Amino acid sequence: MDPKPTILIIEDNSVHYNALVDVLGRDTYIYFRATTLDEARNLMAQKQPDLVISDVILQDDLDAGFNFCRRIKANSATKHIPVVIVTRRSLTADTALQESIGADAYITKPYSIPRVRKNIADLLQKKTS
Repeated sequence: MDPKPTILIIEDNSVHYNALVDVLGRDTYIYFRATTLDEARNLMAQKQPDLVISDVILQDDLDAGFNFCRRIKANSATKHIPVVIVTRRSLTADTALQESIGADAYITKPYSIPRVRKNIADLLQKKTS
């Protein structure tokens, strides 16, 4: 049996983190949580997750998630890792930005549970094919 895929969730709000894990299924994946970009960088280096989900806003930095995604996609050792951006901001306002930073998916809150599950499963499947 294949090991469960690993997901790094970068989210500084415990309620939002737990809601996302509940949506995806607590037993479906192995989760690592970072509440700061420093923690996220350390976990990326230590764990090499199969997928990253990042909130855009972390600790009053309005573009932290976008900036972290840029770093992941600019690094040859991590650019293959799918990145999903989650935010309350308008999708239309950030579509061009999403494309420019290389995010693989962009999900707005409140999100559709079936859509989130499908996006994550599809990205992980694509990564392993």
